[in-house]
Amino acid sequence: EAYARERYEAPQGQVEQILAHIWQELLGVERVGRHDNFFALGGHSLLAMRMIQLLRLGYEHDVPLTALYESPTIAGLADRLKTPGQTIEQFRSREMLLPLRSEGDGPALFCMHPGAGIGWAYLGLLRHLPGHPIYTLQSRSYSQADYAAESIHAMAADYLTKIQAVQPTGPYHLLGWSIGGYLAHAVATLLQEKGEQVGLLVILDSYPVPEVDRASPIPNGDELEQFIRRHLGELGYTTRDLDDSLVASMAKELEMSALLMREFKPAVFHGNVLFFRACDDTADRPPIDAWKPFVAGGMAVHGIDCDHGAMMQTGPLTQIGPIVADALAAGVETSVGRADDLVCDV
Repeated sequence: EAYARERYEAPQGQVEQILAHIWQELLGVERVGRHDNFFALGGHSLLAMRMIQLLRLGYEHDVPLTALYESPTIAGLADRLKTPGQTIEQFRSREMLLPLRSEGDGPALFCMHPGAGIGWAYLGLLRHLPGHPIYTLQSRSYSQADYAAESIHAMAADYLTKIQAVQPTGPYHLLGWSIGGYLAHAVATLLQEKGEQVGLLVILDSYPVPEVDRASPIPNGDELEQFIRRHLGELGYTTRDLDDSLVASMAKELEMSALLMREFKPAVFHGNVLFFRACDDTADRPPIDAWKPFVAGGMAVHGIDCDHGAMMQTGPLTQIGPIVADALAAGVETSVGRADDLVCDV
């Protein structure tokens, strides 16, 4: 469906009227027509989560979050509500491998979780990659309370077993943001060690930690919880939306991620990398060529107009999504460049 506001047509029937009422409150608009688009009206992924919660808790309607990305109008979503299928509980899943979309004729994309360990951050990719199955890996700590990862490489090996249970042979297409960039790179090198082909490796604003920064202090749990609440608040969540236990789990995961990232020593990936750099907060970022010792091929680098924490939000995804879609459509690379083949638009 087109991402633009259509001529006004009043909602029809109870379900459309309920949806319109919710959108008016969430988006702060006076009226919503049945063909108006959630994202064109200012919606984003976290507001989408709040809408799903309101439907489930307040109106006893269940709908998978993917339905909103695939049918982002009142009329389209109401029609999906009438269709039997998966419930929102799928997206509260604690499973390590979470299918955001399990069907499609295109090659599958496997997304490694960012620092907080949960995979729904990648839901926004769905509307930019139609026809592609998309899976996200989530931290084992959400399904195994006493779990503590030994290293990035151990996590990558763990995740690779899940990936190959879905797709036994290559080529594999991998994407990772933040610690997910480390994980995607580590999974890619493990696959190559096994003789498998990696068709696409996408890293979003993730950099090897310089030796000088490996002893820097890491924020404690309370500080991380405050950071999470502040960051999610800026993105539209209110205090009543943030479950204390979830925030505590996310803070614990962030702390573990920070420790593992500064201990990570990458292997060399023999292929090309598609890299996205957040351009609004580059002052404290290592240079892009920090990856050069660990990438034997070339790097195509695209600057995105956002800060690190916003890369999976609606605006940045309008830049990132089409580039990833084109890369997937191009298929497996037939040649490997050199590490100094740095193509950069920033």
